[in-house]
Amino acid sequence: MDMVGKTLVLKQIIILMPADFPSHRELQIQSAKLLRLIDKRPDIDPDHTLGEGSLKKFHKVRGQHDAACARQARILDSMIEKSFREWLRKEWEKDGKPYSKKAFQEWKTSFNKGLTEGIATMKKLAADRNKMKKLAAKAT
Repeated sequence: MDMVGKTLVLKQIIILMPADFPSHRELQIQSAKLLRLIDKRPDIDPDHTLGEGSLKKFHKVRGQHDAACARQARILDSMIEKSFREWLRKEWEKDGKPYSKKAFQEWKTSFNKGLTEGIATMKKLAADRNKMKKLAAKAT
């Protein structure tokens, strides 16, 4: 999955969760941290295009940055899973539905499917928006 899209969709889901959702504030902080990390991805330096500067050093820095993003994404994923597991255990008990690992895995599968669909929809809307902007620019 696309890390940026997944993080943006998860951030919106976290915002919509009730205030008593487990680790609500911490999840918001960690998702914002991941978005900041992704946003600060090192791009090619103008010096590199002119043949100056070390390309090896640039690739090392970018690799370290990508590793940090992946590490933060794993932290966020594990926190989200743990929080949803705790929250669903409480919610299902209220409804009289027994909690089981199998039921949680089924829920998690459907959640991930919905997450993938949400990311695809978000990308499509963004592409349509960019397309409309380009058409409007051509018309003027």
